[in-house]
Amino acid sequence: MKKLLVLGGFLALAACEPAPPADPNAPSVQFSEQTLALLPPGQDLTNVILQDDNCYWYLHRGPVEDTYIPLLTRQGRGICTQG
Repeated sequence: MKKLLVLGGFLALAACEPAPPADPNAPSVQFSEQTLALLPPGQDLTNVILQDDNCYWYLHRGPVEDTYIPLLTRQGRGICTQG
């Protein structure tokens, strides 16, 4: 039973991981001035990719690891394309 709980914990943590980048070497995206005005400071736009979910993700460089996270507006909404 204890092994099942440990396995369940690992599976739950794995579900929290963001989707891997579609192409980590993809060039950054050019946004219009209107879109840039929606973005809060602190999101690094030098490495932005369009994921399979039709939303933009940016490379967040953390103290331990680098990971792609969703690009958000000042209101906390994702920046996505119609797809």
